[in-house]
Amino acid sequence: MTDAGGAKCWGFNANGSLGNGTTTESHVPVNVTSLSGAAAIVAGTGHSCALTNAGGIKCWGKNTSGQLGDDSTADSHVPVGVDGLGSGVAAIANGDDHVCALTKTGSLKCWGFNAFGQLGDTTTDNSDIPVDVNGLGAGTALVFSEAAASTATLSTGNHTITASYGGNGDHTGSSATLTQVIAKGATEAKIKLKPKKPKAGKTVRVVVKLAAVAPAGGKPDGKITVKDGRKKLGKTFKVKNGKVKIKLRDLKAGKHKIKAKYPGGKNWEKSAAKAKFTAK
Repeated sequence: MTDAGGAKCWGFNANGSLGNGTTTESHVPVNVTSLSGAAAIVAGTGHSCALTNAGGIKCWGKNTSGQLGDDSTADSHVPVGVDGLGSGVAAIANGDDHVCALTKTGSLKCWGFNAFGQLGDTTTDNSDIPVDVNGLGAGTALVFSEAAASTATLSTGNHTITASYGGNGDHTGSSATLTQVIAKGATEAKIKLKPKKPKAGKTVRVVVKLAAVAPAGGKPDGKITVKDGRKKLGKTFKVKNGKVKIKLRDLKAGKHKIKAKYPGGKNWEKSAAKAKFTAK
């Protein structure tokens, strides 16, 4: 699922499992056709379903047992709406060849393969449309509401995060607290020479790249110290857009060992890099 609410799939596609309008397998991700506003995606043996922000469900791929829920058993190479569930769904879950949905009213509905009673409707008959799970009608299942907040901008250290709900006419208020520990982001320094094989008496450009190491994100800041052997080049160099650029003019013949050292910062761990070359 993409940040924009779309979906990408790849791999086996004989039943249209990739949802891109074809049955051609793909070794790289391809866009699922006509899918937007996806909030969650689940995958079965040969089909997939997406829950949309509007509370509807769309499914695509293999449909031999009615697992697409569109009142048919025909495979679909593009997403199709699940019968009667264009809105009002809070969550979905997938089995190999069946799907279940929790509605916002707290009821459970399932469809697809049912040889072992997976649909919970007291039968073992497949269903190509959603059926009610016996004994779990409206109001019997717990439905969660949620609010989201990002901690991406927090500085390093321990942070106490408290969420409070004031309640309304039907529900009492409540609160919850957790401690979020933000560690320093790991960094990686790399040295690149231009040209790759510097020549004596010429100029070589030294580019030191400094990047965050996943799961950390963003661009490390601060200054880098650069040496050629034991000789310090300049004072310190400020990192700009993840890089430090230096020119070494009238390069002396012989062996050179470029060392770059990043001491770290308030939010970043230290790192270093080396590069050796012989100027002839």
